[in-house]
Order: sequence, then C-alpha cells, then structure tokens
Amino acid sequence: RLSSIEPQELTAGIIRLAANDPGLCRHFHIPLQSGDDRILSAMRRPYRTVLVQRLIQKIYAAVPDVCIGMDVMVGFPGEDDESFARTVDFVQELAPSYLHVFPFSPRPGTRAASFTPRVPEKTAGQRVERLRELSRGFQREFHARFLGRQLPAVLESEPSPNSGTVKVRTDNYIPVQVNTSGTCHCSGIFTVTITEIAGEEVLGSIIEQ
Repeated sequence: RLSSIEPQELTAGIIRLAANDPGLCRHFHIPLQSGDDRILSAMRRPYRTVLVQRLIQKIYAAVPDVCIGMDVMVGFPGEDDESFARTVDFVQELAPSYLHVFPFSPRPGTRAASFTPRVPEKTAGQRVERLRELSRGFQREFHARFLGRQLPAVLESEPSPNSGTVKVRTDNYIPVQVNTSGTCHCSGIFTVTITEIAGEEVLGSIIEQ
C-alpha cells in the first residue's frame, strides 16, 4: 500500500500503476488539509482545491472501486465559519471513502504558532466532530457498496484467542473480520466475500482455495 502522497505529487503514472498492478492496494491517502483556498494559502500548501478536485476525478475514472482517504486539519488560525463551511461542502462534493480529521496544534518555532486569530478550542472540537460524523457516513456508504461482493485480500492478523476471528484487508483497503473457528490456512492473496456490515465493522468469509 502506498503511504500518504501530496496532491501535487500524485502523478498519472502512479494512478495507472494502482489501476493495473494487482500487487498494489487500490487505495490513496491524500493530505487535503482544508477545502478552503484562503486557508490552504495561509498554510503555504503548494496546491489549491481545484487541483485536488481534478485529481480525485482522475482517480475515480481510472481505478475501479478505489478507496480514497483524506487528511483534514480543523481550527487552523483564521479559519472562520465560512472557511469551515467551504471545507464541509468540498469534502461532500468529493465523497471520499473516509476522512482523517485532527485539530490544529501550534508547534513552537513554526510560523503558524504565532498566527491569529486563534479558533476557540470548543469551536474546533465541534468542527472536528462534524467532519468525523461525515467520515463515518462516507465509510458506511463505501463499505455497503461491496456487500455480497468477492474481493482479493491478504491476512492481517492471527486468529483471536477469544473469538477465533482474523482480520483481513481487501485490495481496496477494507478491513474485514472473518470467523475461521480458530484456524486459518490462507496465505498470499485469497478471496473474501463481504457478508455483513455491522455498524462500523465489515464481516466476511474466506473462499477456500
């Protein structure tokens, strides 16, 4: 799996590789940070929302069933209600598979540590929860698309001593809990069927080789 890649560095070649190489996870994690161009400029990010929008469109067109995650920072100094609303609207338009949301934390020695006006902690917390709620919805919708589908997967954990379940990871980055009755002989790439969406958990069964 590829780790986080900056939007301006995610090339057409990388996208083609994810579309065509079965050994590469169909998953991209993109550090958006904000859906408001004024805040991106204040962060000194070397891209604007239009680049991210076009990039996501290219990925969806090229990589079937791709999982796209995004980092979003909330409460950067100067982020007012309108800036946050633009971020909410932008991520809803893009409809990623999930968001990784975190509040701004000033680090001594950085330029942003002295930026004002600061977003009140309570306001930042409310904004974090708003985006995390959106993320939960994105993730549920993404997982539900694959109910009843068969997907390539790899083993991620040993059987649980209590439940006998193992965690496998599909080739588009869905974590699936599988009951193996304490034994799992799967190795390499195998096939898993998504059988149930239980809250935030995805359940499945392994198709025997």
